[in-house]
Amino acid sequence: MTGRDIVVTLARRGCVPDASLTGEDRSALRELAGARSRDYREGRALLRWSLRRTFGAGCARAPIRPDGRGKPVLHADRRIGISISHSDHALAVAVAAGREVGVDVQTPITPTEGLIRRCCRPQDRAEVAALPESLRAGAFTSIWTVQEACLKASGEGVRFRPGRVPVLPFQSHGSWRDYVWRALPPFAGDSVAVAASRLPVPPSTVHVVLCPSPRERTVS
Repeated sequence: MTGRDIVVTLARRGCVPDASLTGEDRSALRELAGARSRDYREGRALLRWSLRRTFGAGCARAPIRPDGRGKPVLHADRRIGISISHSDHALAVAVAAGREVGVDVQTPITPTEGLIRRCCRPQDRAEVAALPESLRAGAFTSIWTVQEACLKASGEGVRFRPGRVPVLPFQSHGSWRDYVWRALPPFAGDSVAVAASRLPVPPSTVHVVLCPSPRERTVS
């Protein structure tokens, strides 16, 4: 891996070992319950696993805490960007050296008119709404996943209106502000996208790793 690379690690729910969790992680878990506890435990365990594989054991055990906007920050080295996402079926994390990063995984859903208005540009709404239901869910989710990845990378999250991130249905890659993004191959039936800041130079390669098996593929 070089300084221009991004690593996205994917796993199915229930398949990530807990061994990589730190004492601080386990302490935080005691304050959570139900679905929030499961999301935190599995997402944090996968992120620790990815950090260990990519940057080593010391980095993997460093404190991870949210900044003022809720974006997770690796306190051992703030130059390493990190991001976590989960759906009902899958987990995704992204790590990158020297740049902000955001990842999102979403189960395809048939959008309501309200979701189409919220996430699609005016010129794209009619196109999405006119698609047959069999295609509408995939088209909308391909847009939404990219938008969420970009907003996570920027740190603006759900407070920012997604429709201001311009994405066409099934678009494979693009840019927004100072970020570049890429839609990745579906995983466990879900859409996946990653975004990262351009600086110091635009990222060149996305390494996709499957956990617990360290099988890897690259997307140039």
